[in-house]
Amino acid sequence: MTGTHFVDPITTELDNAFNQQLHPVATNLLDNIRDFTDHVHTNLESHDTYLVGEIAIPVEDDSPDRLGTVGLRILADFDTLVTVIRTPRDIPPDFSIPDLTAIVTEASQLNLDVGEQLWFLFDRVADQLQHQLEDALDGATFLESALDSGDDPPENARHTISDLRYAFLGVHEIAEPLLEVITRIIDDDLDLRSEPGSQREELFDRSTEIRMMDVRAKLRHTDARSSYGLQVMSALSDNLKEFLAREQADAGNRMAAIASIMLLPTFVVGLYGMNIDPDSFPEMGFLNGYLFAWFLIVLVTIAQIAFFKRRRWL
Repeated sequence: MTGTHFVDPITTELDNAFNQQLHPVATNLLDNIRDFTDHVHTNLESHDTYLVGEIAIPVEDDSPDRLGTVGLRILADFDTLVTVIRTPRDIPPDFSIPDLTAIVTEASQLNLDVGEQLWFLFDRVADQLQHQLEDALDGATFLESALDSGDDPPENARHTISDLRYAFLGVHEIAEPLLEVITRIIDDDLDLRSEPGSQREELFDRSTEIRMMDVRAKLRHTDARSSYGLQVMSALSDNLKEFLAREQADAGNRMAAIASIMLLPTFVVGLYGMNIDPDSFPEMGFLNGYLFAWFLIVLVTIAQIAFFKRRRWL
């Protein structure tokens, strides 16, 4: 049983690796080059004598909060497994195409048949999804602690929430359709069957289906936790909005308090700075009228500061 992995192969390489006449639909799938932002539709189908399809696999940059996907195309029959990655157009420089050669080589060295090699591949994808989900959940926990501490939130909190939301959504979009493919294999809706009496009548025998059940359990758990992560991001986004709204209201209250504190002393200064009849204002004839004005300004200011502090506007 042979397994081969290609990155951007030419047609002759594929022809030499997989010695079957392919349907044009399969050829188009193998040759198609997408944009990095295009959605990868996970699917695996039987073309009578071989399986062909594509699964989405996760790729990440230096930040575990940013998650992308590339399509891994699959060709399989009873004797050969071929996997193909086409480098997407416009892939960001901080993302790199995953090297699956080691996984395919390890599966071959374990002397696994093709059905078991596919299980091995799906299992590694499930493990990688779990790893990236844990990184995203750690980021969510850290952000939640920062927002609940009562201190100012991190400067990039809004950007972090957006990245984490896309990470959880990316895990969900990879896990859910892969679950459907594995469930079809377990239910015998997806398989290759040879002629009766052949040495191997099914590509996925019962032992492989039981292994697939373990992968399905991993993916179900991962999918459920990614949904939980999305709920956490929604709650954190609401908390951040409430915090910013309170901050904005507090800033408005502070500005109103400061304006009021400055207004009354300014009024006192303006009042006693006018040309008025001293007979109408006895305090203008006080010996210490200047000190009286200062006393009045300080008293009004202190009273206002005490009032606004009690209302927590300052």
